[in-house]
Amino acid sequence: MGDFLNRQQPFLIENIISDDLKAFMSFSFYLTGNLSNDEVNKINAMTIESEEYETASGIANVHGRISRISELTTLAFKSCDSTDFEEYLYLIDSSMPYLISELLLTFHTSKVPRLEEVIEKCAGRLKVNSAAFKYKVKELLLFLSLGMKKDTLWGGYDEEIGPFMSVKTETRLESYTLYSRGDLKEVLLKNSFMEERRASEVGYAEIETDENERQVIRLDLQISLK
Repeated sequence: MGDFLNRQQPFLIENIISDDLKAFMSFSFYLTGNLSNDEVNKINAMTIESEEYETASGIANVHGRISRISELTTLAFKSCDSTDFEEYLYLIDSSMPYLISELLLTFHTSKVPRLEEVIEKCAGRLKVNSAAFKYKVKELLLFLSLGMKKDTLWGGYDEEIGPFMSVKTETRLESYTLYSRGDLKEVLLKNSFMEERRASEVGYAEIETDENERQVIRLDLQISLK
């Protein structure tokens, strides 16, 4: 995986996004054209067990829902559900909240899991520089991997959370000093995959109506290392 830690034996990096960050990294989108109540009910009923429109109880078929919405109208970024997380993204780049929201939409419509490929597809669709896009995403991955916490004020520098990283060997969890920031960022990007959140909770990835009578939907950013 690269020689970026002060150790010799192989290791496995722990999941890049901790459990407490998963709900913290939620994005809301609004539908640019409202759908009929009948269509909304059909889309909200799409689950993994039933990828058509029949009602079924189970895990939300997020890919199916986003693909169907995209056939009928367009989705536009509204906001991050957490203002703290949105501010963290702004510290990396003023366009990061929008770029990550578009990354989510690209993933859910293309079903391509490897993060680097999703970035390339998204950059092509938005007609932005893919190298610059990757650089910004690598910064986010680094900050996440070094321990960004939802309840800890963060100023945008990895020094604030320490130049250390926890790694899992075959027998125990250990902590090592990071000394090659660039190598680690490259490893994180090459080994990161986007995932569809497997949630059965009421309201997740369902079309709802906000206070301005606009139809909205919420998606969570899920990234794992493989």
